[in-house]
Amino acid sequence: MLQDGRDADASQYIWKRSPLVPPPIAVTDREEVERVLTGPAFASDFEDRFYDVFGIPSATEGIKAASQRAFRGEVSEYFAGKTRELINEKSFGSVGGPRKQIDIIKDVINRIPTHWLSCASDVKLPTDIDLADVGRYVFMETASTQALSLNNFRYIYLNDDPASDWHLCLSAQKLVDRVRVQNPSSTALAVQFVAATIPTAPYFSKALAHIVDYYLSDDKLKERNEITKLAKERGSVMTYIKRALGHYPVVSGLFKTAVEDKVIGIKVLSAQRVYANIVEAYMNVCRRWNETVDSVDKFAGEHVV
Repeated sequence: MLQDGRDADASQYIWKRSPLVPPPIAVTDREEVERVLTGPAFASDFEDRFYDVFGIPSATEGIKAASQRAFRGEVSEYFAGKTRELINEKSFGSVGGPRKQIDIIKDVINRIPTHWLSCASDVKLPTDIDLADVGRYVFMETASTQALSLNNFRYIYLNDDPASDWHLCLSAQKLVDRVRVQNPSSTALAVQFVAATIPTAPYFSKALAHIVDYYLSDDKLKERNEITKLAKERGSVMTYIKRALGHYPVVSGLFKTAVEDKVIGIKVLSAQRVYANIVEAYMNVCRRWNETVDSVDKFAGEHVV
């Protein structure tokens, strides 16, 4: 028997026996991975989780409008200017020489989205949330303040650990409730802005970090010079971005669930969880071409999974 006052807790559990489902499988062939990631026969948990946290569908017009407002204006110019500002502010001299150093990930890449978010809207966020946490990828909660990292929103996109599912969902809901409290006169607009921007911010930072890390290697001097030249000429560097993320993706793979029996090279049963291994699919293409990973620029630049 549940004690008095625990009815709210009891309602958060599912008391019916879970249906039997086939064991999960992984796919590593590029064509199979693409079918899982893009095909209508495979569904993501994203929409349900998004609704669990924000109480509105992701396709809500208000969220689209909030995203458009956030990205209005000269966003690229803001990011470029803020990058220069942070580099100048955070650089420090080395002992015995004129050269300066900087922790480019911690002091620049992880902070750019947080500065932009603070300028893109008048939405007030809870004061005990450190916006710098937006670039970190490990869930944090301190016992003293119960301060929640923005990283709680990983429940929506990349929560593949059943043991953390409920905990992360409640934490994300708690953060959204606190945003509502902080913005009593514009609750709906505040939630829409948070939903449109913050859950994806850590992955934006991670993508930037991967791109920078890829081109800072010693064997990428030629590419760095080409990127610098294109940037000065205001040319497009998207081919280089795709190439880096092809070699070094933001996520190594994704789980999706089959909504029907499907043959994608292998047979997948309805309700079966499928892990689309993006990294291994890329490596398999490289092996198929009998090339080293670093030399397969055509695939990486034009056919990123």
